[in-house]
Amino acid sequence: MWFHPHPFLLSNVLDKTQKGDKTSLMDNLIKALRKKRRMTQNELAYCCNVSRQTIIAVEKGTFSPSLSLAYKLAKVLDYQMEDMYDFSALDAEIRTLEQYDEETKARKIQEILNSHR
Repeated sequence: MWFHPHPFLLSNVLDKTQKGDKTSLMDNLIKALRKKRRMTQNELAYCCNVSRQTIIAVEKGTFSPSLSLAYKLAKVLDYQMEDMYDFSALDAEIRTLEQYDEETKARKIQEILNSHR
């Protein structure tokens, strides 16, 4: 998945993300937003109807949240879900398809989406 923090948190998140660290920016974003709202992992887990271990795994980057969980996290943390995802690479690939007829374009879009799962 592709995630990026909103610019107002970028420096905050980047300070905590070291080179070689496996934790993604999104994971640090979730933790930063949770802390900004002075929520514990237990409270966030309760609000999202998941276990504390799930929140820990998301924050550590060892678990990628489902679309449903990502939506819940965005709602609970009062953050726009669209701002949590960076689709720029995918959008660029799809824009290159404008040269194809509709049938070929649909097939290639499906191939691109399947390659990003």
